[in-house]
Amino acid sequence: MGNDFYDSRRPGTGVNYIPDAPREGQKEWRTAEDRKRVQFTDTCELLYLGKHFRGDGGIFLHPYGEKGNRDRIPYITLNLLAKCSRVYADLLASDVSVDAQDEMAKAVLDKVEFGLPLWEAILMASISGFVGLQPVEMANGWSWMMVDSRNLYLEWDKATKKLAKVRKCVVFEGVQVSLQSKIDMLYEETHTAGLIETRLYWIDGEKIVEELPLDSYQVVDPEAFLVERIETGLPGLAISILVNDSVAGHIQSDYTASAIGLQEALNARVTRNERILTIHSDPKLVAPRTALKKDPETGELLWASFNSEILFVDQAEGIQPYNYLTWDGQITAAENSKRMLKSELLAELDVAPQFLGDTELVGGTTADTASKLRQMLHSTIKRATRKRGFLDIALRGLIGNILTLSGMPDAEFSIDYGEFIEMSREEILAEVLQRKQNKLIDTVSALEWLDNLSHEDAVDVTAAINAEEQNAVGSMFPPTRYNLGQEQPNGL
Repeated sequence: MGNDFYDSRRPGTGVNYIPDAPREGQKEWRTAEDRKRVQFTDTCELLYLGKHFRGDGGIFLHPYGEKGNRDRIPYITLNLLAKCSRVYADLLASDVSVDAQDEMAKAVLDKVEFGLPLWEAILMASISGFVGLQPVEMANGWSWMMVDSRNLYLEWDKATKKLAKVRKCVVFEGVQVSLQSKIDMLYEETHTAGLIETRLYWIDGEKIVEELPLDSYQVVDPEAFLVERIETGLPGLAISILVNDSVAGHIQSDYTASAIGLQEALNARVTRNERILTIHSDPKLVAPRTALKKDPETGELLWASFNSEILFVDQAEGIQPYNYLTWDGQITAAENSKRMLKSELLAELDVAPQFLGDTELVGGTTADTASKLRQMLHSTIKRATRKRGFLDIALRGLIGNILTLSGMPDAEFSIDYGEFIEMSREEILAEVLQRKQNKLIDTVSALEWLDNLSHEDAVDVTAAINAEEQNAVGSMFPPTRYNLGQEQPNGL
């Protein structure tokens, strides 16, 4: 079953199949709503990458590295959306570890990497709203891969409100099926509980022209051999869905309309401020020579107008520099507006400015303990906790599928996500001493917590402490510890 599940291969035999001409009455392979979602995800990814530019004609998309109008300036100047997505990816994926009691299950899970791939999956879920986690059989065991949301189409059961079907679609453009013919090929996997069905289609844009034989895929990969119907043996879907957030049952990206609007307004404000400061940093006056006249006594050039006296400087009062009458006030107001927009955007995403190192918004507030810091970062921690709930559902589904495909469907495992904000050793020690004094914690648990010991090591250390205390009973002198190499007194 394992080899057939993901991507069995055999030597290719070539393809001589040439599809017929398009026919009338073709159906679409995705709905208008699906297309709109994919287009929105494309825009959100460009926002994350900072590939938004602003020109005289307004705001438009323009990738870096391409030649364009020299007057175009980068539109993304404070890409807070991207920074906030990375904050949540860092919080959720930094300390994830998976363990199992069964040795065989542990050996399988030890080969699965969760660090960087999981960080990327959480980041993409923040941008697009959801991604898929699919098991992959490798040469040395099972692993997994992220499936982009733009290749996934979800169908829900109306009665149970649960995910009933997932279609994974990949388009291959301009496939050379013969020396004379190129077509766009659609690869489709339909995932239902315990079953994967594979189809190939010849498509023309959004329309399906006709279904192709599965061996047509060998044009894309000559060694691939697709199976039309695979019974996976899984109790549910083979693809686990990692959801970023859900509001009223609807999957939601962090890039909401309001968040994008605030980012646009902030970028417009910063871009305008920078343009004005650049233009007016060295203001110049351009006028025809006939507008000026030369003072024969001083040699100064003066306005040849009736009110030219406004350009004279009274030497008795000292030289006064010329400036804009409202310049300072306008700059202050523009900076306050920028600060307000930054605060609104961070509040929309529940990200505390401390995570971004924004000293302008943080001000002088500090925290000397982890508990006080958690209070300051309350909204961010709460949102990250909610996201962790969705992550836990997806990971448990993925790991359960991997263990089932490895022949251990009943193997138990645990996932440790770590703490968002770690307590310092001094804080842990104070907490342990207080609990110990109130008889709320035993010595073994205290050692496990304080020194990060395993249970067995903590039991051994506790036994050694108890033995030392018993040996000290009845002795005039308490037991004394000496450092290695220190000379010990006689008799001890």
